This record gives sequence, C-alpha cells and structure tokens, in this order.
Amino acid sequence: MNLPPNPELSLYQLVLETLASPESLTITPVTLKSLVTATFDLLIDQNISATIWVKPQGEGWHREIKPA
Repeated sequence: MNLPPNPELSLYQLVLETLASPESLTITPVTLKSLVTATFDLLIDQNISATIWVKPQGEGWHREIKPA
C-alpha cells in the first residue's frame, strides 16, 4: 500500500480514498431468503444475540421471522 502524501489524514479518510465504488448486485428473492435464513442459522448456532431489522414483502416471511 502506498502511503498518501499527507500523513495527517485520518484512517477513515484513507479508507474512503482507497475504496472503489461498490457495484450493485441483483439477486433473486429466493437467494435473498436463503441469505437471511443462513444468517439466522449462524446467529442461532453461535448463540449470538442480535437485532435484525427486516421488511419483506408479503406474509410468507412474517411467520418465519417471528421470535420463538
């Protein structure tokens, strides 16, 4: 990594300068559901307490994400 000419820049500024613009990623609803399910499974398996905000369309997911 090349150091910037200005050593007074904060770490945040350095990261902003080196990050490329993120590319958008289009996924199907099935893939999104799979990713969310995998995240839930990981949190449960690792006993990680988390707050997850979701707003899926329709009622199908509502039943699945209700806390037990």
